[in-house]
Order: sequence, then structure tokens, then C-alpha cells
Amino acid sequence: MVAIAAFAVVLSVWLLTRSGGGDRVANSNGPVREPSITRTPEPTPETPKGPFTVFDNSTLNGSRITYYPRPTFELCQSDCTANSACKGFTWIRPGAYNQSDPAMCYLMSEVTDKVSHNCCISAEKN
Repeated sequence: MVAIAAFAVVLSVWLLTRSGGGDRVANSNGPVREPSITRTPEPTPETPKGPFTVFDNSTLNGSRITYYPRPTFELCQSDCTANSACKGFTWIRPGAYNQSDPAMCYLMSEVTDKVSHNCCISAEKN
């Protein structure tokens, strides 16, 4: 009985050291490879631009007024400026989610959160 327990311990140690403790991914076609890690880019610091504070690589959460295709960030910003209910906006870069997607403008009547995401540029009214 002791011999079986000792064999089980030796086998467990051998398997753990061979596989790197489970942190690496076995590939049936070749050597063990490290798992890939996808990191969301850090948002750039806030940038005051006139009546807005701009957040690159960020999206805003909150109460949406409307959304529609808009080819440039500047046009989306102009739409928010002209709308008295608009407190902020998010402009989604063209092709950010699907290659054929147009750029989109989301106007917000209330901003509750800012989330780091490389799809977008957002701004809040100062």
C-alpha cells in the first residue's frame, strides 16, 4: 500500500513538472506553448479640447439619446455641441467590431461610467 502511494506521489510530481504546473497549453502538433494574453490598451490621459474632455481608447456608458453613422469624431462632437441634452458622446471607429461596420456616433444624455476599449474615442462636456 505504501509503495502505491509513493508511486502516485512520484507520478504526480513528474506530471506537474513536465506540464509546467498547468500554466502552459499542450499542442498535439508539437512542443508546449505559452498561452496568449490579449491586453486591452490603456486609455490615454484625459485631453481637454474646448468645451469637452476627450478620452481616447474609451467608451462611455449612460443614457443614450440616439446613435447613427457618422464618418468623423469631429462631426460627432459637433452634433453633441448642438444638442443641449447631450452630456457626452462616443465615436466608434469604422470597422472596430466588424470590418464592414461604418463609424458610429452615440450621443449620451447622462454619463455614468467610462470603460477602456480600443474601439472608440469618447468625450464629456466640461
